Amino acid sequence: MTAPQRDLLSRRGTTILVYAAPTLAIVTTSNQGVVDAVRTLVWPLAFAVMGIACVVNAVRCGRVHCYFTGPFLLLLGAASLLHGLRIVSLGRNGWGWLGLVAIAGTVVFLTVPERLWGRYANRPSRERSSRPPSPRDGP
Repeated sequence: MTAPQRDLLSRRGTTILVYAAPTLAIVTTSNQGVVDAVRTLVWPLAFAVMGIACVVNAVRCGRVHCYFTGPFLLLLGAASLLHGLRIVSLGRNGWGWLGLVAIAGTVVFLTVPERLWGRYANRPSRERSSRPPSPRDGP
């Protein structure tokens, strides 16, 4: 199976479930009419779902931007939980700052790494490394 075939982003249903739905949840709870308790539940969970999906995708297929977006989104999840529980204060506009960092960081991490290093990391294929060498492999 090739890297693009293992890429979670190549599957529409998976993309909707683990990226679009959490993003929509964050956006719909971003307005000022939503109480902090709802954001404290929704944002960390949504960032965690996306971050875990990115980490899994980096391991599965070597998608370059996932090596960056995965940890970034997990950190945003932790920051939003800490802010929401008032363990760490990000000020009166903390949710706005988190949203701004999420947008800017995601745009940068989605585009820059793949422009610099390509879409997929060059890694030895699992299929080739798990079988014994054959005469067709060459010297």
